[in-house]
Amino acid sequence: MARWFREMGPHRGRKETRGQLVAEQWASYRLVDFIMELEERLTKWAHRLIIICSAMILRKLRRTARFGRRLKLRST
Repeated sequence: MARWFREMGPHRGRKETRGQLVAEQWASYRLVDFIMELEERLTKWAHRLIIICSAMILRKLRRTARFGRRLKLRST
């Protein structure tokens, strides 16, 4: 991602002073870092949510399976 910004970023075809270019590059790098950090945090939370939800669903399914067996046993 950082390489893409270096090669194809918004400052690619311009002729600016070194200071401007460096400031712009620095801003884009900081933005990329921020986005990547955000993505990391979101994926962590998403994984946690998926794990919690799947555990709850499994628990519910087990309960219904047990209940179903009980009903079958009583009916015979």
